[in-house]
Amino acid sequence: MAFLMLLHEKMRLTRRQNELTYSALKASRKLKRVQDNIKNIQKIYDKRTTQLDSMKNIWTNQMKSAINQQYGVWNGTTFNGFSPYSTYGTSGSMIADMNSVFAGLFNNGNNPNAALQGLDNTQFQAMMSDYQANGCNQYALQNLQENGKPKWSQALLQGFQAVLNYTSQWTAMKQQGAAAAIQQMEMNMQNAIDEMKNQMEEEQEEALLPLKDQETEYELDKTNLEAEKETNKAALQNIDQELKEEAQNTAPKFGL
Repeated sequence: MAFLMLLHEKMRLTRRQNELTYSALKASRKLKRVQDNIKNIQKIYDKRTTQLDSMKNIWTNQMKSAINQQYGVWNGTTFNGFSPYSTYGTSGSMIADMNSVFAGLFNNGNNPNAALQGLDNTQFQAMMSDYQANGCNQYALQNLQENGKPKWSQALLQGFQAVLNYTSQWTAMKQQGAAAAIQQMEMNMQNAIDEMKNQMEEEQEEALLPLKDQETEYELDKTNLEAEKETNKAALQNIDQELKEEAQNTAPKFGL
C-alpha cells in the first residue's frame, strides 16, 4: 500500500515537473521577447543620437562657412613668413583684400597715407602684377631688374610692404572676429544638441518604462518557477529513493 502511495506521489510530482518546465520555458520566451523589444528601442534611440551628432557636424561646418564668409575669412594660411592670411581657397581673395587696403590708404589720392611712400594706384597695380607673377612673394620684388637697374625703388617697396602689413593686420582682425563668432556658435550648437539629446533620452525612458516593468515581472516569474523546479526535482529524487527502499523492504525473502 505504501509503495502504491509513493508511486502515485511520484506521478504527481512528475506531472508538476513537466508543468513547471513548460511554464519556465514560456516565461523565458516572454522575457526574451521583452528584452529584444528593449534592445530594439535602445538601438533606435542610439541611431537617432548618432544621426544627431552627424547632423551637428554638418550644421557646424555650414555655420562656420557662413561666418567665415560673413567676416571674409576662409582657409587660414601663411604668406611668406608674415601673419596668417585668409585665401578664400586661392590667392585671388588676398589680392582683392590688398586692393581694398590700398584704396583705403590711398584715399583716392586726396590724402594718401604716409606709409605708402608715394606709391600711387598705377604703380601699385604694376607691382601687384609682378607680385602675383612671382608667386605672391614680396621679397622677389626686390630682385626684379629693368634695364639693368632695380625695377622698384626702396620707397615704393616700402609702400608695397606697408600694404601687405596692413592687409595682414586687417586679416588678423577678421580672423579673430570670426573665431569668436564660431566659438559662440559652437557653444550654442552644443547646448541645443544636448537639449535635444536630453529630450530623446526622456522619450526613450518613457518608451522603456512599461517594458522594463514587464522584464522585472517575467524575470521574477522565471526565477520562482526555476526555484520551484529545483524543489520539485529534489522531492522526486527523494520519492525515487523511498520507492527503492520500499521495494527492497517488501521484496520476498526466500530462504530466510
